[in-house]
Amino acid sequence: MSDWKRRLLGLGLPCLLAFAFDIGMTLHGQPAEYWRGDYSSTTEGAPFFRKLFAFHPLAALAGECLWASIVLIGVLLLPELLAIILTIAVVFGHAAGGYTWLGLIHERGWLQTLHGVLGIAAVVLGLGLYFLMRTARPPGHKSTSRHLHPVLRWGIVAVATGIASYMYLIPQ
Repeated sequence: MSDWKRRLLGLGLPCLLAFAFDIGMTLHGQPAEYWRGDYSSTTEGAPFFRKLFAFHPLAALAGECLWASIVLIGVLLLPELLAIILTIAVVFGHAAGGYTWLGLIHERGWLQTLHGVLGIAAVVLGLGLYFLMRTARPPGHKSTSRHLHPVLRWGIVAVATGIASYMYLIPQ
């Protein structure tokens, strides 16, 4: 199996499952007014995405697809260790983000729900990492797949990192 397929299944799939949980809970968490067309009533907490949700739900979904694409670029193009670290951050970040939409953090007994959500995230991530390790090529194995030129590869990573930084790190 080619390296990009291994990474896509082992690292990308857990990211996309956690992402789907988070975006699903985010869409479900929007108030009735929002779905009646008052997009300014969005309850999205992330500043970049709040702007997109306030514009239109399809703009928000496009932004979420952009974010998922950036994550997949990282999973596929970063060195394996950095791709694994990115996957861990994305899976647990989106699992926690999706959980916050339940609005039950301070209710009695719901801490166990958080443990369940993070436990499921750990299982999904563990299975993905196990798959990645079990399908790894032996040391010294020559890959027959073509690789991107290093300048192009790192250029794509730099652009994706810049966009991700704008989306999540620069105050809006």
